[in-house]
Amino acid sequence: MQNMDTQISHSEASAETTEAKQPFIIDSPEAAEWVLELFARNREERARKEAQMLRRLEELDADYNSLLGKFGPQLEAWGKEEAARRRRKTVTLDNGTITFRHQDARLEIDSPSDAMTTARLVCPAAFVSETKTVEKFDKAAFLAYAQERLNTEGELIPGIKRVPEGDAFSIKIGAAKLKKGKALEQEEGEEE
Repeated sequence: MQNMDTQISHSEASAETTEAKQPFIIDSPEAAEWVLELFARNREERARKEAQMLRRLEELDADYNSLLGKFGPQLEAWGKEEAARRRRKTVTLDNGTITFRHQDARLEIDSPSDAMTTARLVCPAAFVSETKTVEKFDKAAFLAYAQERLNTEGELIPGIKRVPEGDAFSIKIGAAKLKKGKALEQEEGEEE
């Protein structure tokens, strides 16, 4: 009796194995629905992962901005001293580069909403029609208008701020490592 049960179980397993080896064929609405469900699950998983990734990137940007707020002024002050000591505008370190570049005085948009409201009233040329229903704000045209008005009337219009001339501080992360890596590769290649 046990032998017969074993034989039945063994033959059932063989049948299942044989069925598992046959390729899946879409031959009914149910089979097509099953495949479409696989596609849908894939897209849902992709959307979930993409949303997670975007949240993580936002967190990393917030962390970067927090570090910049906390250490940026100190890094800028040290960088100025070091750049002066080296008689350069750039301080290159292993993990990045601190750069100072002279910038002339300029106008910048301080409040986009105020600038756009003002532009609608006094500088319609700052709005370019892309289609019948879509307009694009031409920032450069508006800033040129604001500069002209400042020069002629001495008035700074709402939404604009004046940035005095001076050295602009910037950080490039990892640039020094790439340059160093290329230099090392070249040196190794030259020795051979």
